[in-house]
Amino acid sequence: MDTSAASDWIPEAVSAELHAQARLEMRVASLLRTVQMPTASYRLPVQGNRPVPYLVSENSGADDDLDNTKRGPASDVGLGASLTLNARKVGVRVVPSVELTEDSVIAALPLIREEIISALAVAREDSIINGKASGPHFDSDVTAANDHRKWYNGLRYFATAASAGNNQAVIAASTAGRLELKDIRSVREKMGKYAINPKECFWLTSVLGYNKLLGLVDSDGHQLVTTIDKFGSAATLVQGSIAALDGFGIVVSEHVRSDLNHAGYFDGLTSDAGICLLVNAREFVVGEYRTATLKSRELVETDQLALVAMTRGDFGCYIPTANPWGPVGMIYDIRRS
Repeated sequence: MDTSAASDWIPEAVSAELHAQARLEMRVASLLRTVQMPTASYRLPVQGNRPVPYLVSENSGADDDLDNTKRGPASDVGLGASLTLNARKVGVRVVPSVELTEDSVIAALPLIREEIISALAVAREDSIINGKASGPHFDSDVTAANDHRKWYNGLRYFATAASAGNNQAVIAASTAGRLELKDIRSVREKMGKYAINPKECFWLTSVLGYNKLLGLVDSDGHQLVTTIDKFGSAATLVQGSIAALDGFGIVVSEHVRSDLNHAGYFDGLTSDAGICLLVNAREFVVGEYRTATLKSRELVETDQLALVAMTRGDFGCYIPTANPWGPVGMIYDIRRS
């Protein structure tokens, strides 16, 4: 960053008011449980299955307690496995020239600091949604080894990976180009007990998916939430928004991609489709080992400043292979009109 690259900020009768870029709020991490990791590798125990009760016959013999056939079968309390969080580090480094910070009509340093912290929040939300920690990424534009979308496994991974949800709660939109009520119901059905409690679940979608939800239809194309006769005073035609569906809140994130192919992945060829995710927030956890820290120093030899922010953490799913159901579902092939 220098005075040439940021020439629009150097005063030549330039307004000192900065026009903010339109950005959506980073909300996903705040909807999930966050734990402070006391160690870089931190295990979270998971509750197992209940003991099994059996019918027991009446016994009256004096020595029945010695007869194994008259005892009820023994059951163990299942302790389950454990979720292990392993802290990995991501960071942002910006090196502006001192001339920029001296000459800019905008207070450059506070803005740069704010942008750095915002960038780490973006990395976290993007990774929670699109992350895949190892092996080839499912999106072909994620190739660099240090891409933040390789920080940890995210929601799309837990919905589709063979070692996790394995597509058990993943469906294609019944009619390409729109969302139908039966798609919503189908995902809920495939998620089973994980999509029952509205207090635990939320829909996560892109701007494209949100606009499709505004015009949700049945299988015959009849509007369900648009008109007053169907949805009352909460009709989207009146409110211009939809806050919940089946009691589940709706969260819009710019990191839910709308440039995917019809199978729900980015391939660089077909890019007119998006996805919607149904997430059981109770089953996912964000681990923080080091909160974001911002440090700076002067580079006196080159008359620059170095600003660096780092954070360490992980993201995980308590029961990623909860057959026959799963804690996250997905609808793909939601196409632009």
